[in-house]
Amino acid sequence: MKRLLILLLASLPVGLHGQFRYDGHICGGDTLRRPYSAVPSVSGETYRFAVIADRCGGERPGVFRSGAERVREYAPDFVLSVGDQIDGYTTDREHAMRQWEEFDTLRRLFGAPLFHLPGNHDYSNRELAALWDERFGCSYYGFRIGSSLFLMLNSEEPLGEGRTGISDRQAAYFASMLAREKSDGPLFVVMHTPLWVTGRDPNYNRLEALFLERNATVFSGHTHRYYHACKKGRPHYNLATLGGDSPMRGVPMGEFDHFMLVEVHDGKVSVRNISVDGTPLPLDAVDEQSRGPVELLAAEKWLDVIPTVADGPRTECLETGLVLTNPSEEPLRVTMQAPRIPGGRIEPETCIREVAPRSNDTVPLRIRFDSPQETDALPPIRIICRGSYRIGGREVAASAEKRWLIDCIRRCGSEPTAVRVEDPFYVHEVWDWHSVRDGSFRFEVRLDADDRIALRITTADDNLITDPDPKRLQDRIVVLFTPEGGPTQRIELTAGRSAEAPYRAECRAVENGLEARLSLPAKGLRRFNLNIGFVDCDNRLNTKPSQLWWRPREMRANDRADYGTFLIERDE
Repeated sequence: MKRLLILLLASLPVGLHGQFRYDGHICGGDTLRRPYSAVPSVSGETYRFAVIADRCGGERPGVFRSGAERVREYAPDFVLSVGDQIDGYTTDREHAMRQWEEFDTLRRLFGAPLFHLPGNHDYSNRELAALWDERFGCSYYGFRIGSSLFLMLNSEEPLGEGRTGISDRQAAYFASMLAREKSDGPLFVVMHTPLWVTGRDPNYNRLEALFLERNATVFSGHTHRYYHACKKGRPHYNLATLGGDSPMRGVPMGEFDHFMLVEVHDGKVSVRNISVDGTPLPLDAVDEQSRGPVELLAAEKWLDVIPTVADGPRTECLETGLVLTNPSEEPLRVTMQAPRIPGGRIEPETCIREVAPRSNDTVPLRIRFDSPQETDALPPIRIICRGSYRIGGREVAASAEKRWLIDCIRRCGSEPTAVRVEDPFYVHEVWDWHSVRDGSFRFEVRLDADDRIALRITTADDNLITDPDPKRLQDRIVVLFTPEGGPTQRIELTAGRSAEAPYRAECRAVENGLEARLSLPAKGLRRFNLNIGFVDCDNRLNTKPSQLWWRPREMRANDRADYGTFLIERDE
């Protein structure tokens, strides 16, 4: 009898515990490493679970902890993650392990088993993927609770050439599971990137055709903006955040901290949308009708300010245009209140425009100063407008801020022209740059006696990081040099690097930053364009350091002149 009992237990599928059955075959039947923290205790066909949104991607401290404590109040039987549980984006194993240890402490606050799923922050490189496999065994998997089937997809699998998505092997695994599991019970599909929105992953599209034949509910995250839709009558929910970076422009824009609470009772599924403060949120906060306008407002591409290039270094009056673009099928209402300018004023001070569907409009703007001003000394001028649509009887609105780029044509002669960059026009990975105290730079340009452009750049940095290997993460200076009529040349310099041809360059570490000197050929040139960037690597564990740029990386300003323009003045 004892032997018979052992044989019966051995024949049970991997992960069977009461109503719970985990399919670990993709992991080779590994019983030690599993992508869930504990086996959920569920009996019968009635249970409750929570789905949690992105914690990371510019984490706001304390929000996830509050959210986990709020989830616990609803006593779910288990919790599903849509990914981005750690900050990641590091190749340092020890650093990543500390991040996972921190998350392990936080996930215990749920008071329920957590099912892990990789987001791009958790799985962004080979080192993080290997650590995931080491900790959890599987990056995609399925499990059953009673008659309900759960599919946890890895939307972040590397597919080559920088692409991520569903691999052939993963697609075959889930197709086989769906063919094997023929129950009419609920089907829950969870992924990080909302592949159901983009429709660009062929393997996901094939799986989706199978999902939609069943009683499916789909959850995803990644965009940090909520969206609900139905595809062939099957509800899809893209979660916003539970601590991840967000402008937090409110419910109509789908920007809020929340979780979804799902209740299953005898095969019937109900879903609630709950704020981190416990307030019920509408499931249709952003739906198929409002999503287009919401995405347009959120991307802020409906607003632009035409750059202005003055003829000289001093000016009394500058003109530009406020470009309003409405590609939607609904009218766009725009309001503007001009900012106050010391020693000057913007005309008009206020503006209200309605932009017709699928059209654009340009509002002339002018700034007048009480006396001539140094162009380079002007404070940053930021234009803030509010855009709004009326969708289904409710307003969807958001503000957008665009900096007015004011530049002038500079001279490059025997006397140096100096520029200090403490408020860069463009910052890539802005979350990693905090202020001028974190990093800034200055440069000087002159024409030397050998008819060459002499460029000297110095950076000021609170944490200088250098390395003999120029390919490793470290502080670096980037120069974009465009000779008149020629292609843009990109020159990257790190401490200890020098070059001879076609330009001469050297870079060294100094007390509080880098100092670089370049000599560029100017023979036959009358003008050139220049842009300077500073990659401020404050922590080598972070693979996405901030990049500070003097001017936008796209070099064209308007039909009259390019920004970053220098006219060469040769002594007679």
